[in-house]
Amino acid sequence: MKINVTYDNDLLDCDLICIPDRLGGQIEILAQDYLDWLPPDDLDYDWMIINGKKVLSKNTTGFVRWLNQFYCDSDERAYIIQQNTQRDPAIMGIDF
Repeated sequence: MKINVTYDNDLLDCDLICIPDRLGGQIEILAQDYLDWLPPDDLDYDWMIINGKKVLSKNTTGFVRWLNQFYCDSDERAYIIQQNTQRDPAIMGIDF
């Protein structure tokens, strides 16, 4: 199932991902769970340094990796189809 991923409702800069169909009905809940999930500081997981501070990077790559780690089986993986594209209104979407 294809999903539009936007940030701050920027519909002109969208990422398109594919997730297992069985996750489609709960994608908004999963997106919120991802935002609520914060790994410990010592885990090397999408951290970046901004103005000298270590912060978690909430991005599409991290979201897909999180889905694969916690919700996908080895034979059905989430993946990024395209990044930095225009949102397709015919495809369901989530916004971070």
